[in-house]
This record gives sequence, structure tokens and C-alpha cells, in this order.
Amino acid sequence: MNISKQYYHISRLIARVIIGQSDENEKKAVQRWVETSPENRKIYDNIRKATWYGNKKQAHGEFDPEKAWLRIKPQINTYPKVLPVNKQMYRYIAVAAVILVLAGFMLKTTWSGLIPFSGEEQPVIVRNSIVPGQHTAVLTLSTGTELTLSGSDTKTIPNATTNGKELIYTKKPGDENTTAFHTLTVPRGGQYAMTLSDGSRIWLNSESKISYPVTFEEGKPRIVRFIYGEAYFEISPASAHQGAAFTVHHELQEIEVLGTQFDIKAFLDEATVYTTLVEGSVKIASGEDSRVMRPGEQAVLQSADNRIRLNTVDTSREVSWKNGYFTFKDKSLAEIMKVLSRWYDMDVIFQNPSLKKQKFNGTIHKKQSIEEVMDIIKQGFDTYEIHEKTLIIR
Repeated sequence: MNISKQYYHISRLIARVIIGQSDENEKKAVQRWVETSPENRKIYDNIRKATWYGNKKQAHGEFDPEKAWLRIKPQINTYPKVLPVNKQMYRYIAVAAVILVLAGFMLKTTWSGLIPFSGEEQPVIVRNSIVPGQHTAVLTLSTGTELTLSGSDTKTIPNATTNGKELIYTKKPGDENTTAFHTLTVPRGGQYAMTLSDGSRIWLNSESKISYPVTFEEGKPRIVRFIYGEAYFEISPASAHQGAAFTVHHELQEIEVLGTQFDIKAFLDEATVYTTLVEGSVKIASGEDSRVMRPGEQAVLQSADNRIRLNTVDTSREVSWKNGYFTFKDKSLAEIMKVLSRWYDMDVIFQNPSLKKQKFNGTIHKKQSIEEVMDIIKQGFDTYEIHEKTLIIR
């Protein structure tokens, strides 16, 4: 496939910027290049939108890069000018970034024509106050005292330290005789991590809450109470704690762990609880129903009947939020906006209710601005508006 080296070069750099792996100088370089001409803007939009696909048409057969290139090539009237980058960065930007541009044509859903920048109805933005989430949480001590954790703030916390992103507990001699409990609450527009006194790690997503003992008594069951939201658990094995099992209590279910990694999603505004096992083994119980899960399985629990159903899922997609991304597969716009509304702490209004059912596949970096996100997925509706903390889709 005879593709200009220049196009390879700019494709790599643009893809690097889009997936959030670039530095500020690279972002500025791409921005300057995009503003140089309408043709450059068109190329940039085509590469950016190649990460999102509406499910209006189904593709069949194997991926053919030649055919993929032939579909992209007519959209590009001129090859871009080479951006100034050093040789080390050039080697770092792998050819995989170019494959990102073409990869859409191997997915089950395809792009129904690449949309040029010109002629689109532009969004209306009035005092945009919507920003990506930050590392922030509220720690409630056993005394009822509340401490706000954010940024690089340092706090005086019993048995713990914080680096602005994670709360780390340490065990000291005599601590096992205490029964103090702490509660960590992550608001909308936030995320936070913690390491318990036994070495277990927990990542909390936006709008989540968990309660736990400051220390665990050696050899005794380790129990935490997951109240709501979404959390990823990486549990210190029982063999390191005299065989003490780890148990996560939720009002609808109980999870017994011997040493594993799993995710629980139980938001207050959703009637379904999802438990995804990444590694190890857990036993999940609700009422009289119980199941032993294997890696790659997701337990789905409906609050209406307390029955547990097991499905096989792509665990990397289910827990991508922990690694800085939101990944969607066959998700409706309504489902996507519910996830994004928590992270960006915004309200979403659909002027046309039928748009809620439109489905998408794709990945969003959690550091992207709301404008970048909406411009990427704005293919199934006319445009959008932002009024302070409210997003209107029309």
C-alpha cells in the first residue's frame, strides 16, 4: 500500500494526541497544523472520528487494509505538511497509530462515510462549566469528622497518608485492638484510590462510597461494606493473612474472596448490580442464590428478584475506567451519557428522546474535554449545546 510517508507521519502524531499519549508541545503543533487549512482540518476530523462507529451498517468478511485505504484516500485532497518533531519521538510513535485510523473497517460496525468539517452545524456553547473529573474524595472518620481529599493536599489522618490521588493505610503494633471505621465517598466528577491496612487496593469511580475498618485483626475475616457506585478491588491473598478471607458486603449481595481482582458496579440510580471477575475466584451470594465465578465472567443481579445470572464479558472493557478510559460496545447514547454525566458532573437533556436508543462503539480518554468528546461522537444527531453544567443533545 503506497501511502505517503508524510501522511503516515501526521497520522501517527494525530492519533497520539487523540488517545491522550502526547505532551503539550505535540498538542500545540497539531492544533497549529489543523488551523492552517480546511484540508488539514478535514484530515484531522477523519482520523479522530475513525475511533467511533455507528451501528447502522454491518460489515462482513476479513479486514482488508487496501480497501480501507481506498475508502480514506478520497477524503484527503492534499497530503499534510510534516510537523517538526525530533527523531526520538518519531520512532516512539508506532505504526500502530496509523492502524488505529484504519481499524474501524475491521470492526463489526462501520462508518457510513467520513464527515467533512465544513457544512456541519456548529454547537452552541454558553459559559461552559463542564470539565473532566479530578482526584477528589471525602473521608469520614469514626468520630464523624469529614476531610476533603484532593490534588496534592496533605492531611493528618489516623493510620494513613495521602498523596492527592490515593489514601494509604499502614498497620502499627497494637492497631489490631481498635475497631475504628472510616468511610470514603467519591462525588460526581471525581475518582480516588486507597490501600487498606492489609495491602488490598481499591479504586473508586465517580459517585461511589465504601466503609471499612482502619485495621484488620490478623487471622480474622476481613470485611468491608460497599455502599454504592463502582469500585475495582485488588485483594491481598488470604495466604498472606493466616487464611483470613476477604468479604465485600452490599445490601443486595455478598462477595467472598480468597485473593483476586474484580469490579463491582452498583449505582443508586440503577436497578442492576454488576460484578466482573478479572482474576482469581469469588463466591457471590444473594438471598438463597449463590454462584462461584471464574475469570472473564460477570454476575448480573436484578434487585427485583435477587437472582444471579452469569455472562462472559471482555473484562478489559468493563474495567477500562480504572485505567483512564471509558470503552463502549453496542451502548446506547443514553447509557453513554449516564456514564459521562457522572465523570463530568453534568446534566444531560435529549431534545429528541429517540436519540437515546442510537448505539455506538468506541473509546474515550477521561482527560478529554467535553467538547472533544461530543465532537467525536456527534454523528447520530445534528448538534449539541452546552449551558454551564448542562449538555443538550439535539
